[in-house]
Amino acid sequence: MKNYFIAVLFLVLLSSCKKEEDKPENTNSTIPPASQQSSSYNVFYPLVIGHQWSYVTTVDFDAINFHLTDYSTYSFTSDTAFGPYNSAIVQVAKDSSSDGSINHSRTYYIMNDSGLFMCGYLMGGSPRAFLRNKNEFKFEIGGMQFNSREELTAFFSTGHSMSADSLLVEVPARPTLKKPLVLNEVWAYCDYGNPSYIGKKYTGDENVVTDFGTFSCKKIEWLYDVNNDSIPDPDLNVTQYISPVKGLLKETQYFNNVTYTDSTGTYTGNYEQVSIATAVNF
Repeated sequence: MKNYFIAVLFLVLLSSCKKEEDKPENTNSTIPPASQQSSSYNVFYPLVIGHQWSYVTTVDFDAINFHLTDYSTYSFTSDTAFGPYNSAIVQVAKDSSSDGSINHSRTYYIMNDSGLFMCGYLMGGSPRAFLRNKNEFKFEIGGMQFNSREELTAFFSTGHSMSADSLLVEVPARPTLKKPLVLNEVWAYCDYGNPSYIGKKYTGDENVVTDFGTFSCKKIEWLYDVNNDSIPDPDLNVTQYISPVKGLLKETQYFNNVTYTDSTGTYTGNYEQVSIATAVNF
């Protein structure tokens, strides 16, 4: 699964209408040690040190008849000081693909009574052959260009353009999940001009079938306005399915009117990426 997903697990900041005391304090936001976490934390999202998820991701881009399979493993490690935050839990990811490349990432989270927040991101690893060759390839969507699929997925999960070995610290932290979730309420993950608006909305519950069981999941839709014109981008569709007891179990990404350019020409088509959990260790 891609770092942008989950960004693996992933993934958004409180709306401006929240009271100031409900927002995470940059210098005091911590996650209690696993041994001290109350049931309310775990029911909301099972972000516990030692928990691990495995995913399989299929990618299809019909413009060039491209197909790829990713295999990802995400695990959470012990608390660590990170930037302006006293404590953060670290999501470590290893992603290998059928093209032979390997990508590593580290995502830093905090959690409090307001929700789950992403406070930093580190992307690294070997670049993929697909859509990258000394910047000769260009991947364009919504008027934005990317030199690799990693850069594309990083932008749509973090709101920032990133390349390998990039370290990003978010101040303030960006809310991946709002607590409590309110049906059809939209909250801002990235504000307008920072650099582009990304919102999230809880649209209901849906069962997800996995190899290890069927689970009721919260359906979270991502809303994009990459050119900041206050009109949602209809060609960008990302949905996450999150089980309160098993975490992120499925993510779908459908991007229409995607343009790919290489030395042979320019091609436009539809990009589809679907990730599903294949195993968890709890």
